[in-house]
Amino acid sequence: MLIEKENYAIYIHDDSDNLLYNRIISPNTGRIFYPDILISHSFDESFLVNEEVFRLSEQLSKKYGTSGCFFVSVKDEKELKSFSDRVWQIYSGLHNTISPDLSVMIEKLGDDLKLSFTMRSSLKDLLTYCSQIMDGPEFIRKIYSNYTLPVSQKQEGKKIYERIRKEILGATI
Repeated sequence: MLIEKENYAIYIHDDSDNLLYNRIISPNTGRIFYPDILISHSFDESFLVNEEVFRLSEQLSKKYGTSGCFFVSVKDEKELKSFSDRVWQIYSGLHNTISPDLSVMIEKLGDDLKLSFTMRSSLKDLLTYCSQIMDGPEFIRKIYSNYTLPVSQKQEGKKIYERIRKEILGATI
């Protein structure tokens, strides 16, 4: 079952357990989709190996970004409602809430970090979320003052991206 809202989607894989999937793996190619889980939750995290769900994850991430896609297994309706309500509380205010200036800053940061399409999408989601809990432009200026940008190699940009991700998520816990 797929629940789609304005700026996020929840895919319920089955009712075997209360799980939030943090990796969706294609058994055909070995490629992995990593949804960014930006909310606190009570579910155990796991991975799912399923080609159909992997293809769905690619489609949904283009529409909602990597942090707007949730893949779960839920035992009962009460748990699903609780999880859906939590997602709605967080994501209901995120649609189109960043200024054009912040959007330009995020694009430039993605260029300077030499990020892949998926990581750029994730960075945009993270910084959109960041702008809800702190001053987004100031946070980006801090990144530029703390790191030498633009990077010369993709690996270096990926390491900086991981630090940024941890700092934003750490600020929300």
